[in-house]
Amino acid sequence: MNVHYIIILSALIFLAFLLFKEWKRENSSRLWIRMIGSAIAVVSLVLLLIPIKYEVEKKESINELVIFTEGVNLDSLPKNKKVYTVDSSLLQKNFKTKLTYIPDLAYYLAKHPQVKQVNVYGNGLASADLASIKKLQFTFHPSAFPSGIPSIYWDRQIISTHKLQVQGTYLNNLSKPVQLVLKGLGSNLDSVVINKKESISFSLTHTPKLVGKAVYKLIALSGKDTLSQEEIPFEVIEKPPVKVLVLAASPDFEYKFLKNWLYQNQYPVVFRSRISKDKFSVDYLNTKSTSVDKVNQSLLQQFDLLIADDAELALLSASEKLTLEKQIEQGLGLLIRINENKPISVFSKKFAYGAPSTIRDKSYRLKLMENLLSPLEIDQPLYFNLKSGNQPVVFTSEAKIMVNNMMYGSGKIMVSTIPATYHWFLNGLKIDYANFWTELINKSAKKYNNQLQYKIEPAFPLINQQANIHIENPEAGNPVSILVDSLVLAPLQNKYMPFVWKGTFWPQQKGWHSLKVNQQSATSFYVFGENSWSSIRDADKIKANLQIAKVQLQKPAELLEKSEKEKREVSKWWFFFLFLMSAGYLWAEGRMD
Repeated sequence: MNVHYIIILSALIFLAFLLFKEWKRENSSRLWIRMIGSAIAVVSLVLLLIPIKYEVEKKESINELVIFTEGVNLDSLPKNKKVYTVDSSLLQKNFKTKLTYIPDLAYYLAKHPQVKQVNVYGNGLASADLASIKKLQFTFHPSAFPSGIPSIYWDRQIISTHKLQVQGTYLNNLSKPVQLVLKGLGSNLDSVVINKKESISFSLTHTPKLVGKAVYKLIALSGKDTLSQEEIPFEVIEKPPVKVLVLAASPDFEYKFLKNWLYQNQYPVVFRSRISKDKFSVDYLNTKSTSVDKVNQSLLQQFDLLIADDAELALLSASEKLTLEKQIEQGLGLLIRINENKPISVFSKKFAYGAPSTIRDKSYRLKLMENLLSPLEIDQPLYFNLKSGNQPVVFTSEAKIMVNNMMYGSGKIMVSTIPATYHWFLNGLKIDYANFWTELINKSAKKYNNQLQYKIEPAFPLINQQANIHIENPEAGNPVSILVDSLVLAPLQNKYMPFVWKGTFWPQQKGWHSLKVNQQSATSFYVFGENSWSSIRDADKIKANLQIAKVQLQKPAELLEKSEKEKREVSKWWFFFLFLMSAGYLWAEGRMD
């Protein structure tokens, strides 16, 4: 016999007994109230044991996908919609029965081609998942930026006697101040205080006294509480910095900010600015004085990189141009700034250019290698056309080339058509400014001992997570060998930039790892723990999802719905309260006799 029938039969017998007992009681006052109370108590007890279910109509969009990601507000669960997640960590929450887990979003979308729109809540999708929704309508509902450090930069390798500069932004969402402390070798080296509900740019500095590898700590404190503790790995090497010669036709704002930045970062710089035809203003920064009236062999051999605007190069004499060309062939780097709407020097004319743009004062999102920089609002008249032998460095989000590079003998010629990068600096985006100029200088400067350029992506590689090593090989046709510790990688050549090779690996251990390319001397990089720099990774993910949502903003897809019947159970708490009230009344009424 079904257990429900047994419960009901037993309850009826028990109810009959209670009613009979009440009927036979000598005190017949409030008889009907006592009988109703007994009936309510028995029925409530039965309904506690036998659930009552009812049906509701649930409408679900068959071509819409709602995805929750880490950082989502748990109270924002849409009503009457099926919700999915690609983050397994969310299944550990107490509402896991409301979520459906998708282990592989690309595979799910391939199996459900009817999905036309994806709505994402929280910190957003990872880059691999974003790639799978390129052809779909994408709407992003971001969570608030997390309290902590959303962006940070420091040189992972510095020259001995130079300062370690840790620059970044701190967002304090708390209602009390936060102290950010740079700590190393057991001592507090520098600190800054961030007031409550404030976001500031910070710069912490220290001059290490050691040579070799070190790991400092960046600690966020609020009173006696430690909010975060992150690692700052770096390596101090005994290596001369890039020696820079700057030739300016006029001292504009771009040169002013660049000169100050080079000086603050300990570059030896000689800055020559033309006053008239044969008169110059000269500044010597972090270096001794030398004659710069004539651009000759003895002058150029003292430097690794020449930065000059195109107009100044055009004013050089024929003999100076010939000398400069020979020095580039022997390894000197030349970085040219073009401020006009066309090239005018013999060096900048070695590149191909597109038709001048008529758009002025546009905000550009620049891509430097694999890094997406903050928007830069500039008057940009000129772009490059790609030709054989070019090595593009900086692109717009529309894939237009704004900084181009080429090998010239043993040296390099790099040309930038970006007129004013100092807007980054004025807008407080010092990290973007530093990343931009550091990359351009390192790429274009003279290389010693056939030095290869490499970059590790992401900037904070984590254990058990994919990491990519990008290698630049001047001999584009020759493959490179990459050795990480004892692991030999199989690099892939870039289809569009054949001088760039990429090796992929999954680090298994936290800490320092060695990197050797083409049997050269090994260099080192650091792998972080799986929970390190979570605020930066969350902020980067939110920014990437916002950017994709902005690009894919279009007319929403027409949503198709289907109706389903869903059974729901009446909460047992109602019956529990009814039982307590009725039983309580019967007990109290009995005490009144």
